[in-house]
Parts: sequence; structure tokens; C-alpha cells
Amino acid sequence: MRNILKLCCIVFLFSCENDDFITSPENISTNDTLAILSGMWYYKFRVLDKITVDSTVSVYKLTKYINSTRKGLKDRKKKFKIVKDSITCIE
Repeated sequence: MRNILKLCCIVFLFSCENDDFITSPENISTNDTLAILSGMWYYKFRVLDKITVDSTVSVYKLTKYINSTRKGLKDRKKKFKIVKDSITCIE
């Protein structure tokens, strides 16, 4: 997964070298591809580069790296359970 995210980050950086997202953040919000790639970039640099994310990591711990105030934690735990229960991973 880390390699996929690294590749996505590289694609994101090269695909937007002429865009200034600081002064024009709407460039991301109006482009689905850039929105997905920027979300993956954020997740890689804010989460994956700081902790190991595996089946043992808690929603509480993971949320710290995304939203340090843990605002909306109750709702996030509920949604996480729904997603986790609906995904079957084959190892």
C-alpha cells in the first residue's frame, strides 16, 4: 500500500506543478482526480509516515494524525465499523 501511495503522491505533484493550491484551493475541489490524489498525499504524509496502520491500530489513535482534536470521533468510529464489516480481505 505504501508504494501505491508513493506513486500517487508523485503523480499528484507532477500533475499539478502549474497549480497554486494555496491561493486557489478550488482547483482541488473542482477536480475529482486531484481531490483523490491530494487526499492520498495527505494520508501518506500525515499518517503513514508517522505510524504503522494495520488491523491493530485504533480509530482513536489514527484520528490523532488526521484531526488532532478528535472532533467527530464517535461518528468516525461508527462509519469505520460499517466499512470494516463490509470488507473481506484475503491474505
